Amino acid sequence: MNRIIHYTSNANWKRIQESGLLLPKSVPNESHLKLSDRVSSMIQDDAYLVGIPKPLEDGWVKYGLMDYLLEHTTGEVVLNVPILDSQRGFVRDHAHISPRRFMEQYGEDLWKKFFDGEVEFDDPILIEAGNRYLESSVPLDRYAGDYSVPEIWLPQKTSIDKLTKI
Repeated sequence: MNRIIHYTSNANWKRIQESGLLLPKSVPNESHLKLSDRVSSMIQDDAYLVGIPKPLEDGWVKYGLMDYLLEHTTGEVVLNVPILDSQRGFVRDHAHISPRRFMEQYGEDLWKKFFDGEVEFDDPILIEAGNRYLESSVPLDRYAGDYSVPEIWLPQKTSIDKLTKI
């Protein structure tokens, strides 16, 4: 894998054009869950650019997460972004915290209930699923392509001349 797809809004695209850079903004653990030593050791930066392997990634659609991705980012602009340093990035399997996985394991969509405010983040099932998601982290350069819903995290600033708008 040498490129990712990154979804963003028109407003962010305008800022990228003005600054000439796509900047990493996502925090690798913004929850109250504690990262294991193994996962902590691979996270070297405070902010990451997050993307998926290809547009409308099958797993993201199948596991009910594409709507969330497009809501979270607006999906108004889709960028093809080169991976500049695969040794500093990592991959997580978002399937662990997805509508489909919650339905398969618990018979209800706890993802939706969480976002609707019906379930608190400290719910033991959500904590367990969140920990599985975090523990799925593997260094990008060792990722075997075997995740259902791959989410790529890159700690890189990317010059606009390296981006392709899809």
